[in-house]
Amino acid sequence: MNCDEGNSSIFAVMPIGKSTRIKEKPFVKFNGKFLFLNGYEILSKIFPVFVVCHTDAEEKIREILKDDNIIIDTLNIGPLGALYLAAKGMTCDYIFFVGCDMPFLNSVKIKFIISNFIFKQIFKKYLTN
Repeated sequence: MNCDEGNSSIFAVMPIGKSTRIKEKPFVKFNGKFLFLNGYEILSKIFPVFVVCHTDAEEKIREILKDDNIIIDTLNIGPLGALYLAAKGMTCDYIFFVGCDMPFLNSVKIKFIISNFIFKQIFKKYLTN
């Protein structure tokens, strides 16, 4: 998982767990789309996006996304496990981590956050002097 597309220093990671509290939560329809797909589409216009999914959801996720950027959650210990699995195989500098149940993501605000973060990282040495 190399940083060779989109923003080369940041990947987005979206965990999709086993949905024990709300069954099939990522696949609930919202505005005519699956709940996770709203956020996925917004993120994919900004970053390369990787989905870390529970084995129960893998087949359906692969069918919907038709994408190779799917990581199987072999740890099954929740969102931190998903973050760990994603991070250990990536070569990017930063990860933008977003839950699958965030249909109101705002691309303008995400770009603002990222641009300010990158600006501060680039000029950090100048800002601290």
